[in-house]
Amino acid sequence: MVLTTETTGTWFAMSAVTKEEITNKQWNRGVIGEGLSCLISALLGSTPMTGYSTNAGIVSITGVASRRVFVAAGIWFVILGFFGKLSALLAAIPSAVVGGVFAVIVVIIMLSGLNVIGDLNMTGNKGYVIGVPIVMTLALVFLPDKVVNDSPQMLQYLLGSPITVAAITAVILNLVLSTKKSASSASAAN
Repeated sequence: MVLTTETTGTWFAMSAVTKEEITNKQWNRGVIGEGLSCLISALLGSTPMTGYSTNAGIVSITGVASRRVFVAAGIWFVILGFFGKLSALLAAIPSAVVGGVFAVIVVIIMLSGLNVIGDLNMTGNKGYVIGVPIVMTLALVFLPDKVVNDSPQMLQYLLGSPITVAAITAVILNLVLSTKKSASSASAAN
């Protein structure tokens, strides 16, 4: 039940990202598929399987929502899972890089959720103006104290207030991205 509830949220997010309403037939198939996957994984001694909301973020970033692409990617992942060198390469990726990518995906998922809940129109650069300051705030909250204490005094004031940095980032992004939009609109009109 818990996994079905979680996956239902993912279905809503995917529906918002793909701009397609979920039919009753899809709901029924989804619930049955979720139940069968949990049953099979339990019978094989594994933990229950579920779909993750990061998929909605990936679809939002890439614009690709085709089942064929996801099946092909799954097949590739299974095949590549047999190559130990590839595992070593992936393990060598610094955790900061993985965390940065994950932070961006999480913000996109959050914005997709806000679109579902509030029926917001997050088109164009609006997502960046909201999302990047959120990532900046999270980054500064987890910034080690040693980095803050070793920086110049003026920078310490800024690093000590993640909300201030987020607000400044939002204002700058809004100015820069709206200027680019205005310039591209003007050149398109000419």
